[in-house]
Amino acid sequence: MRKLCTAIALVALTAVSADLAYGQTMHRSWELTGYGGMRIYDKDVLFMGSGFIAGGKLAWFPHPNIGVEGTISFGSADTDFSEAPSSFDTSDAASTIDVTEVRIDAVYQFLYDMEQRVVPYLSAGVGQFVFDSDDSAFDEPQLTINWGGGLKFFVNERVAVRVDVRDNVADMELPFGASEGAPPASNTKTFQANNPEFTGGLTIGFGGSDEGFGRKDTDFDGVPDKEDLCPNTQRGVIVDETGCPVDSDADGVPDGLDSCPNTPAGATVDERGCPLDSDGDGVYDGLDRCPNTPAGVQVDETGCPIEVEEPKEACLGSQDWYSGDSTINYDGRGWVKFGATQTASMDILNQVGDYDGVPIYVGNRAQRPYREVWLPICGTDDTYQPYRRVSEVRGTTGFIREAN
Repeated sequence: MRKLCTAIALVALTAVSADLAYGQTMHRSWELTGYGGMRIYDKDVLFMGSGFIAGGKLAWFPHPNIGVEGTISFGSADTDFSEAPSSFDTSDAASTIDVTEVRIDAVYQFLYDMEQRVVPYLSAGVGQFVFDSDDSAFDEPQLTINWGGGLKFFVNERVAVRVDVRDNVADMELPFGASEGAPPASNTKTFQANNPEFTGGLTIGFGGSDEGFGRKDTDFDGVPDKEDLCPNTQRGVIVDETGCPVDSDADGVPDGLDSCPNTPAGATVDERGCPLDSDGDGVYDGLDRCPNTPAGVQVDETGCPIEVEEPKEACLGSQDWYSGDSTINYDGRGWVKFGATQTASMDILNQVGDYDGVPIYVGNRAQRPYREVWLPICGTDDTYQPYRRVSEVRGTTGFIREAN
């Protein structure tokens, strides 16, 4: 039962520590602890009741997590023979027994963060109980093995309140099976005594160095406070050797917090460092010269709408060169309107080229060099305007409406 209670207490202390707050704590090479509490002696073996203890501890931590601790304690307890065998002679037994304990323990503390205020630890080691009483039977030193753990609640960088739970196990040789008339202790047997103790105390840390956990780094950016030019850096931010945030894409959101680390220079970003595109045209705000482009409008690389030319008419209609009787160029020559419009079906025509998007036709029996070509007129089927080479109509003026 004593073992179970001790184990439950240790588990509970460790679990509670996971949810406690953090504050600035520095690793110290040495710790001095004064403590007091209660030890519950195994009255089935030691025939002693519970008693108060007080003592001190001195620990050395060459590493932030690993150390060695020496302990000395003093206490006393009244004898209790309620569980003693009937044959056990208690007539001359002392009523009170003083107990001095010395031990040395290996300690592992779960210190991983300079801001960690609550530090759980486990420890185990060897020692001795030295009993002092009027009964010489209790005066023999007894080897002990102890194991346990606890919590340190740091008030500041140097001072901590400490609670500890552990079990001191001692092997005792006691008489057994004695009958009336037999000499005392004619038969002995080794019994294991479990003696759990519950203590609390005050720990003062001192010593330490400027290396490792000894370097105070308030903002946890990896740069010690005394070298940090930006001492209040937000958690998660990547910093340079001076402790100042790095912003590779210069968007105002430091590396480590920037979800879009390669933002183009000049682009406006949100709190995550990602570019904004308010009008959804594919050009980021800050780079968009036309920031309010209507949805669906095609834009250029500056974010401004692209002027789309109207498709050219594939027939004679509103073209300036047609209504103004201008010369057109085809086949390396100039051509002008010649005569009235003509009608012909497509099956007797061949397309031989085009001018400004308007197809140019000749009769399917015509041969080069062509003397006349036809261009279709919009709005009418199978109607064409003839054009002749300028050289063919040299000397004429104006619009030639009649063929020679």
